Order: sequence, then structure tokens, then C-alpha cells
Amino acid sequence: GGQTSRWVDEEFRTLRMAIDVASYDANELAENMKTIEQTCAELFPQADCHLIGAAVQFAELNNKIVFGELYSFLTSLAAIAILMMLVFGSVRMGLIGLIPNIFPVIVIGAIMGYLGISLDMMTMAIMPMILGIAVDDTIHFTNHTKYLFDKEQSYDRAIFETFYSIGKTLAMTTIILSATFLVYLTCKIDAILRLGVLAAVGLVSALAADYLMTPILIYMTKPFSANKR
Repeated sequence: GGQTSRWVDEEFRTLRMAIDVASYDANELAENMKTIEQTCAELFPQADCHLIGAAVQFAELNNKIVFGELYSFLTSLAAIAILMMLVFGSVRMGLIGLIPNIFPVIVIGAIMGYLGISLDMMTMAIMPMILGIAVDDTIHFTNHTKYLFDKEQSYDRAIFETFYSIGKTLAMTTIILSATFLVYLTCKIDAILRLGVLAAVGLVSALAADYLMTPILIYMTKPFSANKR
């Protein structure tokens, strides 16, 4: 009938199919696209299948952004380790700086896995952001400890005085940043709400790592020089 002209061209060589999707997950949609392409190849081996539309573009864009942010995160992690090795003149110091900064990312990933939160362009943006904030506190703590160690020549006194001098400052900055992200709790968009909660959790876990892991690693490895007292 006349309705076929909406889907098939005059030469009956091209067929167009439109499917409305009320809601979709980017990762699930990418898997469905592969299934559709495989099914078309099996049913119509001599035909070419092309998938277009807003949902398809979103899925492709989401995958590119997620893998791009993952690559930038790993690159930033390697760059931070190298720069800390150069600044402090110690390979151990560079490796020590990585451990507290990886910890909040592991915590966020564990929470996302437990709650079933998908890794998309919004949640993936948290990891590089948390890394940038966490490494700032790590550098402050490590640099102040090294400065005090050069004066006191004692790891015990250097770590204790570092807590006494900048411990409250690190806590206040973390509280302020976490409270800022928790404002997103009032948002009705689930993706932005998850961003605020996960970012706040990541900041608190980064502070806990700088309080607990960094001083222990410095005390155990003694990366600056031999303890004279």
C-alpha cells in the first residue's frame, strides 16, 4: 500500500526502521546495537546495516568519553608519580604518593559496584576530579613532613607536628568541598545526584587515606633520609 513509501524507497533497495525507546542505559544500548548488527548480518547477508539516531549517538559518545577519561586518569596517575619522584628525589616517595590517591577511587568503585551504579560519563568524571583534589592534600602533608624532618631529623616529631599544624586545615577544606557537592542532593536528576554523593564520599575517603595511610607509609619506608634520632 501507500504506507510502504514511508519505509521503503521506490526501488525497494533501502528499508528504514524507526524504534522509539522510552529510557535506556548507555552500556545496555551498546550491547543491543551489537546484537542488532549481528542479527541483520544473519538475516540479510548481502545487505548493509547502519544504525543512526539520538540514542545511538549517545551510546557512542558515552563510550568515547568514558574511555577517554579512564585514559586521562591513568596518565595523570603516572605523571603524579613521576613528578613526586623528581620533586622529593626518591622513588619510594613517588610510590607512596600513589597509594593514598588510589584509595578513594577504589572506595568509589566499590560503592558503585555494590549499589549497581553504572559507569557513565557522569560517574567516570568523578575519578579524575577526586584524584586532583586528593593529590593536593597528599603533597601538602608530605612536603610539610619533609620540611619538619629536615629541621628535627626525627620522623616521629615530624609526623606529629605535621598533624598539629595542617591536620585541621586538611579537614576543613574537605568538609567545605564535601558540603558543596552534597548540595546536589536537592537535584531531581539522578545522574547529578549520584555525582554529588560519590564525590563527597571520595573526598572523605581521600582525607582518611591522608590521615592514616600516608604517615604510616612515610614512617615505615623512611623515604627522606636515615633517622638520626
